[in-house]
Amino acid sequence: MMNKGLIYHTQLNAKGEVIVSTSDKVAICTQLDTISKHGLVLHCDQSTLANLFPKNANFSPKQASSLDVSFGLPEVGKVDTSCDVISVRRLSRNQFELNLRFKESESHTRTLGVVEHYVERKLRNTLVKSAVVANRIAARKVGSESIQALKHVA
Repeated sequence: MMNKGLIYHTQLNAKGEVIVSTSDKVAICTQLDTISKHGLVLHCDQSTLANLFPKNANFSPKQASSLDVSFGLPEVGKVDTSCDVISVRRLSRNQFELNLRFKESESHTRTLGVVEHYVERKLRNTLVKSAVVANRIAARKVGSESIQALKHVA
């Protein structure tokens, strides 16, 4: 089971290619947009979507379609896992967004742990960078207020 201690659905930008395999074992290339501890967001065009789901499947969390995905992450390498498609959204005339949720299973526990650790590490790095910037802004503000006070005294 995945640990849900930190913000669970925070998404990180993670551009790259994802190879998606359908139940018929057809491999199709899509674009990775974001990753989170619980899943992926992919982008594809209309013909790719038609190849992935030739029978016009309906998508919902309770009746999800399963796909095998393979993608790469910096500092981690290749990740192979299974996902459920929980929604498909049209972004433009020929662009679609697929929201995928990682399937939790015995065979994918280690893989999902690696993804979870990667996301946590990136989130921590983002928080540290934000704190440094906030401290710099606060220091500048305090410094300018001190200079203003000295001008009034003199």
